[in-house]
Amino acid sequence: MRYLLLFCAFLMTALLADSAAPGPTPPLAAQWKKIDALLKKDRTATAAPLVEKIYQQAKVERNSPAYVRALLYKIRLLSNKENDADEKAIALLEADLKTAAFPARPILHSLLAGLYSDYYNQHRYQLYERTQGAAPTADPAPPSAANGGPDLATWDAGRLGAAIVRHYYQSVEEEPQRQLATTLADLGDLATSGDAEGRALRPTLYDLLAQRAIAGLQNQELYITRPEQQFQATDPRLFGSAQEFAALKLDAPAADSLNGQLHALRLLQRLTAQRLAANNPAALADVDLQRLGYLRGITQNTDLADHYEPALARMAEAYKALPISTEFIASHAQAQREADPTAAVALARAAEARFPKSRGAARARAVRAEIERPELAFSAAGMVVPGQPWRLDIVARNVTELHAFAYRITLREWATAGNGNYEERNRPLAQRFAHALKAVPAATWALPVPMQPTEYEEHRFAATGSSLPLGYYLILLTNQPKLSLADPALASSVTAYALAGASELSAVSRYQMATDIPQLLVLHRQTGQPLAGVAAQATYQFYNQDGTRSQAVKSEATRTTADGIVELSKTLKQQERPLAAAKIWRGTDTLLLQNLPGVHSQPIDNQPQRHAFLFTDRAIYRPGQTVYFKGILTQSQAANAKLLTGQPVSVRLLDVNGQIAQTLTFTTSEYGSFSGSLVLPTGLLNGEMTLQTDNGSLSFAVEDYKRPTFLVTLDSVPGRPQLGQPLTLAGRARAYAGPATDGGRVQYRVTRRELWALLEGGFRGRSSYPPGGRGGNQEIAHGTTTTDAEGRFSVTFTPPAVPQQPGRRGWEPGYLFEITADVTDAAGETRTGTRSVVIGRNPLSLQLSGPELLDRQHLPALTLLGTNATGEPLPATGTLRLLVRRYHPNLPGVPGPAPED
Repeated sequence: MRYLLLFCAFLMTALLADSAAPGPTPPLAAQWKKIDALLKKDRTATAAPLVEKIYQQAKVERNSPAYVRALLYKIRLLSNKENDADEKAIALLEADLKTAAFPARPILHSLLAGLYSDYYNQHRYQLYERTQGAAPTADPAPPSAANGGPDLATWDAGRLGAAIVRHYYQSVEEEPQRQLATTLADLGDLATSGDAEGRALRPTLYDLLAQRAIAGLQNQELYITRPEQQFQATDPRLFGSAQEFAALKLDAPAADSLNGQLHALRLLQRLTAQRLAANNPAALADVDLQRLGYLRGITQNTDLADHYEPALARMAEAYKALPISTEFIASHAQAQREADPTAAVALARAAEARFPKSRGAARARAVRAEIERPELAFSAAGMVVPGQPWRLDIVARNVTELHAFAYRITLREWATAGNGNYEERNRPLAQRFAHALKAVPAATWALPVPMQPTEYEEHRFAATGSSLPLGYYLILLTNQPKLSLADPALASSVTAYALAGASELSAVSRYQMATDIPQLLVLHRQTGQPLAGVAAQATYQFYNQDGTRSQAVKSEATRTTADGIVELSKTLKQQERPLAAAKIWRGTDTLLLQNLPGVHSQPIDNQPQRHAFLFTDRAIYRPGQTVYFKGILTQSQAANAKLLTGQPVSVRLLDVNGQIAQTLTFTTSEYGSFSGSLVLPTGLLNGEMTLQTDNGSLSFAVEDYKRPTFLVTLDSVPGRPQLGQPLTLAGRARAYAGPATDGGRVQYRVTRRELWALLEGGFRGRSSYPPGGRGGNQEIAHGTTTTDAEGRFSVTFTPPAVPQQPGRRGWEPGYLFEITADVTDAAGETRTGTRSVVIGRNPLSLQLSGPELLDRQHLPALTLLGTNATGEPLPATGTLRLLVRRYHPNLPGVPGPAPED
């Protein structure tokens, strides 16, 4: 109900907000003002009759603005008093849709699509677990509100997604010419929002509804189930000029008539044609910008993705006389941000200089600020040797100088800093350590930084910490000569912190299972010698009788023996209480030991949890069949959840023994989704197999529930197949008894996947892919053929030639082409054959194998295997070079090994 209220508030803002320029007073302004005042005081029971009166009056008078507004208020009132308000709101609009007239009818279609979409978003967890229901026998128009509304609890994700697409489609198909002739001014108080520039770019009812439809149809979750023959956005002219795009013919197979991408592109075509006819360059540029943004979202991991940035550059030049041209430049800078941050900064500066006060210039400034923003993180040992230099491992970006400050803190502050509750850990640093930061630092020093100010790249390096006397410290690193934690708005400032202690004491713990008594061996931190006479005291943790508050009790202090050993004995009352910590001390040197054996896990804060929801096209398969799957990656914390975009995902197929049979890698889309397919291996045990990710899994059955009578094989490819050259694979279908499968129908499909190695790195351990490599599947060919009298058939396709990217040197990706052929015989039995072909720019593949560790004085024999794209041996000669990884030696005085980039 809370989500429905938020959605209604969004609709009211979008359709009923105040205009930048005051317009005429609506006829019902006084009544609406009174209703708003009542709702503000939560007097819904008093407001409801007033809304109903306006609603009934508007229906009789055919006052569409007042009628639609009253409907929105009725939905808002529902959300305040009904538990199932979302279902009843949908039923209310569905019932009114039957009698609504123009212009209310297309608006209701759009509002219904939004309500269905909101229901989908808030119930996606239940929908992912719901099996596909039977298709409705007729157009599934839900019942009226009078009889309880639609039973959405029985709808699966596919049916709900189809309803969303259908209503968005009908919102712009209801008398489109009248919508184009209806200006926003004609809608009265239904469309009083927006500034003068926005109303000039999108001036009609059709613009308003089309923009809502395009935004709603971008959600890839709506297309969980797709037909075999489907619309594919593969024409490079989609990225062409406005005239070229408007003239492009877009068709889809009949089975894919509800394809949201197709409808969105057709809407963009209509908007483009209308702008061309009206000779409105600014509005035309606005549609072109929206088109390129939409195409970028649906063409990721395809060849068409390479057309996005050139199209932005062309249109930025074509509309250079208009302020909106800076939007194209800002989008280009955003696209270049990861691959070439230097070029992205140059583009952003160009947008800022062209029209400094434009929206595009503001976007460009934000992109540039993000690229130039300094980042800093470091780690250090929790305890160091007093009076000795120590090591800091630093990860930094856009940082040219570093200054360190060490402030004394108490043992209590040091102990509780990492174990406090969520609110405490998220308090500003200046508040958490306010007392310590008021004092003079115990030590300050400058750190050399091996990076240039315009590199915009992450660097890892080690530095030396200043020697510290006995005690506990808050270590602060900043890129400013003077520490200023009170000015977080300073964009060029960055600060990182860690806690460290300086103690000559160290300890090794051991838990005696027989006696249930933990022991400590106390050693000198630098020499490793056992220390005698060191005092030790244990702290035990327990909850009070009502279990509402944690309490601690300390044991009696004991001392180490001549061998440095001390037992942390328990009293009778402490026998059932878990050991929380132990403190050892000698003079002023104190060491607190936490996480010792026997410590019970403390309640952890509600941390963000990732979930991967997987679903397949079937629940049971035969060996050798193709499994089509899709997944959604989300992150939840408490009652909040969000989709994770641009995240690498590894999908593993586990056989019935839990062994990994196949592994595929993907990157989630802007809607947090990923999809792919794999062919189940043959020759393994039947039973339950699993698709597994790091954050979720899905199991399905693999059974020979119908004994096969024939098999399908695809021959290997001889020679050296190359990109851009036609490739033919021969196949054969024959019965296990020997006869050929004559006249069988063959459906084949060819997919391509780019093969990139996942690179380590990224700021603070984030993994990243090289520019252009995302590991998704792309269908490049499909079709049908027939087996001949000998059961033979052939599949011919051309592996797309991929142009070499300018400036790219060294190793380049390969491409895995998977050819799948489904053969159906006269009896209706279908069998599948597959063949994978790896083709790169170089048709020769080399594999080098040998031991992981080598003695360079006595190198062992290494094995080199040369093969063609299909794995057939291929002779080759060349030069073998042994290279070392990039190595930056530590700066003078820095202990330990050098970090590797």
